[in-house]
Amino acid sequence: MTPQELEHLVLLAGDASKSQNQWEATRVLTKWLENPDNTVVSNLIELLKSTQQESVTFFALTTLQRADMNLYEQRVELRTLLMSLIQPLPKHLQIKVGVVLAKLIQQDFVSSWHSAFDELLQTNPSVYLRTLEVLFEGSYEGADSSMQGIKDVLRGMSLSPGVKGVQIPIERTISAQIMQRLTTLLIENKDSDLNALTLIVIKRMVCWIDLSLVMNERVVSLLFQALQREVDSAVIAMGCFSELVGRGMDMHKKAILLQEAKILEHVAANVNLKELDASPIEVVIEVATFVNTTGLELFEAWEQNQLVEAFWHQILDLFFLCFSYDDIDVSGAVIPFANRLAVNMEKEDKPSQNFLSQIILIMYKQMKYPSDFQFDYEDEVEAEEEVYRTELRKLNQRLIRADPESYLKFIGEVLSSLPHPISTSQTSDVEVALRLVYHYCEGIRPSPGLKVVMKSSAFRAILCALHRSDITSHTHREVLLLYYDLAVRYAMLFLEEKELLTHLLVPLSGDRGLQHEYHRVRSRSCYFLLKLVKGLSKVMKEYVETAVTGIHNLISNPTHFPLGSDDSLYLFETIGILLGKTGLNEQQQQQSLTMVMAPHVQKIEKLLSTTDPNVSLDPKNYGDALSESVAAIAYLSKGFKAPPESVQIVLAETFNISLAVLRRLPSHESVRKNCAIVWQRMAICLKSKVLPLTPAFLQLEIEYCTSEDLVDAAQIMNQCCMKFKQNASPALDKALFPFLKKCHSLIPVGGNGEVPPQLKSEQLAIKKLMFNVPYQVVSNGATNLLVSPQNSGGLKDILKIMSDGAISNEDPTTTKTCISFFRIFLQQLDQQISENGIERNLLSHIYDELIPGLLESISNPSFDGKDAMQARILHEFAHLLISLKSTRGVDEFQQAVLQRTLHHRGCPVSILEAYQVAVEVKQMQRCLEETLNIV
Repeated sequence: MTPQELEHLVLLAGDASKSQNQWEATRVLTKWLENPDNTVVSNLIELLKSTQQESVTFFALTTLQRADMNLYEQRVELRTLLMSLIQPLPKHLQIKVGVVLAKLIQQDFVSSWHSAFDELLQTNPSVYLRTLEVLFEGSYEGADSSMQGIKDVLRGMSLSPGVKGVQIPIERTISAQIMQRLTTLLIENKDSDLNALTLIVIKRMVCWIDLSLVMNERVVSLLFQALQREVDSAVIAMGCFSELVGRGMDMHKKAILLQEAKILEHVAANVNLKELDASPIEVVIEVATFVNTTGLELFEAWEQNQLVEAFWHQILDLFFLCFSYDDIDVSGAVIPFANRLAVNMEKEDKPSQNFLSQIILIMYKQMKYPSDFQFDYEDEVEAEEEVYRTELRKLNQRLIRADPESYLKFIGEVLSSLPHPISTSQTSDVEVALRLVYHYCEGIRPSPGLKVVMKSSAFRAILCALHRSDITSHTHREVLLLYYDLAVRYAMLFLEEKELLTHLLVPLSGDRGLQHEYHRVRSRSCYFLLKLVKGLSKVMKEYVETAVTGIHNLISNPTHFPLGSDDSLYLFETIGILLGKTGLNEQQQQQSLTMVMAPHVQKIEKLLSTTDPNVSLDPKNYGDALSESVAAIAYLSKGFKAPPESVQIVLAETFNISLAVLRRLPSHESVRKNCAIVWQRMAICLKSKVLPLTPAFLQLEIEYCTSEDLVDAAQIMNQCCMKFKQNASPALDKALFPFLKKCHSLIPVGGNGEVPPQLKSEQLAIKKLMFNVPYQVVSNGATNLLVSPQNSGGLKDILKIMSDGAISNEDPTTTKTCISFFRIFLQQLDQQISENGIERNLLSHIYDELIPGLLESISNPSFDGKDAMQARILHEFAHLLISLKSTRGVDEFQQAVLQRTLHHRGCPVSILEAYQVAVEVKQMQRCLEETLNIV
């Protein structure tokens, strides 16, 4: 293809105004690129020589960047062409030329193009710098594979014949030549963009070359002069210093170089850190990064007394200026160094009080939110402020650990400095004071710090003073919420200082909390009240009547103080704890519970009987309202474990209405889920009184459930078995087979019976439920359920399901469960059930299906008897065989197991004899292991 034809195609492919031509040109170019690389490269070189179009040049360079240039002659021709470019190029073409030249240097420099850097010195400054920028960044394809040789040469290894590999003097190295050219460019050039690019190259070279080429008066002075230039150059210059400090080398030597170059003095002299906005903020941020890197890099040298004291104090002076700077990007940049200092102070028996106090004081000031901070948790700018303060709080923990007593004294001084009454304090001042108290326990050791600090009389005195103050009258809602959060965290104080509890409960339950005008305060107050009541149930008895009445009124009148659904549930749970766990007598419990639940049940009945078409025709909102009402019953019942009879009568009414809701909307997933929770809660509260309604619950839960909530039906059945044992059988009689059929229908199956990998976990989860329910039936003594008139006809199906689970070995835990099912069923059959047909079916299945299948399964090469989980399968199999032997007798065991199965499989006589004499599970397991080894 001629250069002219190729240029025409490239121009057409870039012209979106003629889509048909563009598509055809792109197709032809794609086809052309399938030619051998040598042909493509040759065409592109000719194209570069002839074209005057920027877009065509860009295409050619981009394609060359990606091509494999295998012919040396082509590479020589291309580099000669690119290095001859004199006219200024647009930035995007400069970068492309630099990428291609860097690739050529990487390919040929070490082996054949020893003069590459000498020739590069003669090129256009822009091309020169772009090539070095790309080369030292290593961003082009294949850059990582052949760079070691170039690095060695830059560091002074000779390539000359006869002295190859010999170290040459630093001043004669290629690195020295490059640095000479770069510094000359900085001195002579007035173009700000070119100066910035020069500094970028120096920054990237720092980790490649000998430090003496950078840490000298000429280079360092130029870098500091750059601090007085444009912002971009100043930022890059400071970045050079950070790269220098971060280089891997002996710490002591690094410290000496930094001292001799007087870098810290120059930074302090050229960048104003004392006055806000006196220096460009971008430069100040870079200075903070440099200070942080320097402090961290030289910290160990300081610990080992390898630093001059004055030099270390220069670092600390810059650190304190950066840490206290009124910009979160500047202050935040040195927090890692502050953490390192704090960790060191933790190790000291007596940390320097002046030093510790200075860090604590700065941290305290920086923790204050700006005066215009709105506490908008969705605002990106404010989110950055919050991230910064999160890092400060981590530092805060370390400072507390360094000297807890001094820190507590500081907290006392901060609180004492607030105006009185405290409600008149500035929001930022009182907020940060409360936060210091709130987070104090997080830094205390040993863990848990909360219990430790509550033994401190000084800390308790601070808490008491806060509770006795008028802090709840402060106008800012975030101050209010932080105080409530603090009070809940240190709630154990109220167990001894009971009179202070009123100071908290009155505002929390009134217009400063649950009835606050702002929704977030009401919402958080619901949560705080619940946490408080949970922790203080022992001392809440005298407040129950007032609290329950107030909460009930709030829930009953949502129009005045609207609450979210979660907030209402918190309040219902709070009521349950107040009634069930505070020591009320039976009459008080019954009366209060009736007062709360009677209107709630009536509300549900009203919803159920509504004829309003707007309600009944909106099943989602209608269902959500009923679901939330049922959830409220479940949450309230958490407070009761073994309530008295009169209380059970009230709870039974709520149980009945929950079933009515389920009957009305069984297809609503949230209704089903919450009704399942109510059943589980009532099984604890009402005990066997739930059994009469359980069949109705299960019938609807099973019929309408999906793979998402199948587990809820399984949990009801399992809990019923575990709690009520054999008495569960009548309640589950009509549910067992519908449940197993539902499981089978929900198991995902792909085309041709294969299950896609993404559905494997879902399939296994459903199978586990299907296996676990029959296991819970037999393991909890409800075996009569399997042989009842309702289910006995399908016993063979259940045995098939469980033996398949045992033999498939999809999951070791499931396999063990299924084997256990047969062992326990066998034992209970021998003791309780005498129907010969059932006994015959079970034994026939064990002998003919289960045992041969298990032997086949453990003989599979994928079975590893030494694996802990697989060993449990062997153990359970051995346990089954011992049970068979003990319940059915030695003769039957020998005939049905040893002769019919093991002998038929070629098991040696010696092992058969071991099976016959084994009387313990471990002995039988060793027999199985020997059988496994032979197989």
